[in-house]
Amino acid sequence: MGRIAFPTSPPPPIETTFIPVSPVRVLDSRFGTGLSGAFAHGVPRSWQVAGVGGVPADAVAVTGNVTVTAHTGAGWVTVSPTPSTNASPSTVNVRVGDDRANNVTIGLGPSGSLSAVYASAPGRTAQLVFDVTGYFLASDDGATYRPLGPVRSLDTRVGNGLTGTFATDVPRTWQVADRNGIPAGAVAVTGNVTVTGQTSGGWVTVTPDPVGSPATSTLNFPAADTRANGLTVALGSGGTVSAVYHGSSGASTHLVFDVTGYYLADLAGTRFVPLVPGRVLDSRFITGLAGPFVGGTPRVLTLVPGSTVPSTAAAITGNLTVVNARSTGWVAMTEQPTASPGTSTLNFPAADTRANGITAPLSPTGTVALFYGGTSSATTDLILDVTGYFQ
Repeated sequence: MGRIAFPTSPPPPIETTFIPVSPVRVLDSRFGTGLSGAFAHGVPRSWQVAGVGGVPADAVAVTGNVTVTAHTGAGWVTVSPTPSTNASPSTVNVRVGDDRANNVTIGLGPSGSLSAVYASAPGRTAQLVFDVTGYFLASDDGATYRPLGPVRSLDTRVGNGLTGTFATDVPRTWQVADRNGIPAGAVAVTGNVTVTGQTSGGWVTVTPDPVGSPATSTLNFPAADTRANGLTVALGSGGTVSAVYHGSSGASTHLVFDVTGYYLADLAGTRFVPLVPGRVLDSRFITGLAGPFVGGTPRVLTLVPGSTVPSTAAAITGNLTVVNARSTGWVAMTEQPTASPGTSTLNFPAADTRANGITAPLSPTGTVALFYGGTSSATTDLILDVTGYFQ
């Protein structure tokens, strides 16, 4: 198993606690929120996050959702604490005509800002949207984290949590806390929402309380494309989560929600330490693991003890990307290796480069397992970029 390449000269660790919020939009370049006008290929831009939309000026990191829309060329977007023309590691990969969103948990720059660069081709442009779902403080004022599972909290296909499809523009609510090992006192959860069986394109918004016409979104998708996105979401009164599907009139969709951890309003759990984003796995180039993943065969990635992610870490945040997939399928990231995972992390068709933000538990020995649910003869490469850890 190959060693993992971490960024050089990491910043001093900052241990933080978490404050969840109802989603708030701090960037929409289409309408002059945060920045005005489209991002041009190769030109980094920054927008203020701390001190905006209820995020305090002393926030050091945030959880949220970045959406790429109205892009005129295929490529990718990299979100980072500080501006850079080097669009690596990537955050969200895009095709023309397909709005895509991705979850991030990321440290803020010294002035409380975030930066992004769009990598496509000369003359191409893209609009960016960024919604904040919570923030981290370098103090004892917030909640601490417990990694979990993962466990499936909702699957409308089989009557888990809710039964039957979501109808367009009709919000629904399901119980998250006090189930599946999540205590009744949990104030927020990390997880993964998947849309499947949708009869029209559209988007889904996940919120603490039911909202029929939300001002933010969590996951964008076309019809007939099973698609997932990670998230951190505050829990509503009674420990519930709500979602609404916006599609065409009469459209419907199934939803799946897997929980990977939860926050409690105490100081007994783990704290988040933001990192400069760095690549820990790229099976194309023998970073972390060598060679592609084979359908049906789990593999284990070891995080090097004593490096940027310490051996004491209980979970990581980051971005998982699939590339060179030879068949439609999914990837599951779990604490222990399994050939029959009950949850999924990233869904994709063949030949599509697709990413998903993750918050994933580590095993006691500092490993994470990855499983490719493709056909038995199919292969895919995987990339994992780490943006922080909990300890």
